[in-house]
Amino acid sequence: MKKSKMFTFMKPAIPKEVAEYGYKKMMKGKVVVYHGFFTRMANIGSRIVPLSIGAKFAGVINGR
Repeated sequence: MKKSKMFTFMKPAIPKEVAEYGYKKMMKGKVVVYHGFFTRMANIGSRIVPLSIGAKFAGVINGR
């Protein structure tokens, strides 16, 4: 984890903010929500890009 760029590349979400966001969306009837732009793009990207590219990207973030 010393070589990991996970927390310098992306700002970690604060659990309280995530819970409040999810609760508000749940009360509006939403079933699935993504907290933040990067989370939404990562989810969409994981379905669009080939597995080999996704694995390389994950490797860069994890410092490998």
